[in-house]
Amino acid sequence: MAGALHRWSSIRDPVRVCGLAFLLLLLAGCGTTGHLTAPTAEDAAPFADGAIQVGDVVKVTFPGAANLNFTQQVRVDGILSLDQSRQILVVDKTSQQVKEELLTLFGPELIIKEVNVMVESAGFPIYVSGAVLRPGKVVANRSMSVLEGIMEAGGYDSNRANLKKVQVIRQEKGGQKNLVIDLDEVLRNPSSRAFHLRPKDSVIVPERLLF
Repeated sequence: MAGALHRWSSIRDPVRVCGLAFLLLLLAGCGTTGHLTAPTAEDAAPFADGAIQVGDVVKVTFPGAANLNFTQQVRVDGILSLDQSRQILVVDKTSQQVKEELLTLFGPELIIKEVNVMVESAGFPIYVSGAVLRPGKVVANRSMSVLEGIMEAGGYDSNRANLKKVQVIRQEKGGQKNLVIDLDEVLRNPSSRAFHLRPKDSVIVPERLLF
């Protein structure tokens, strides 16, 4: 009887090990999002697009036609109201593009064919989750690196975070990019290239596998 129990125990131990290994692989897979790729220099470049976003304050002045001047915050639908009958969609456009559209709209009314468009940015959102202390939305009012975004979320959990495989999910026209950043290398080598975030990027700090 004792021999039979010993044989059953010796069989169960490998089964348990295999089961545990499968569970760990499954959990590790849950931390990834699609096919991960290394970022290019263009992906990592500082954000300087200048596109107008919802919540930005836009100041428009017409030299020689002060009665047309206005300052407005961009509505949630991305529109500015010019007067009772005219509106203009400005979200995701540059100041120059808005200026050209305003000149087309108001041109017949202007003696001096000139308009100035100034934008006071309200910032743009990024989302940080995973092994950080305060996961959630972070509002960036300037070009922000992935490390700065994580620090804005309270910093990474040094006991759990896998900084070698930080993920950035970026929505682009025509699809989604899933990028992997070796933040451990950035911390060890301050001269290494920083990765900068874009509006609505999602940053995921995965957890290390602990045995």
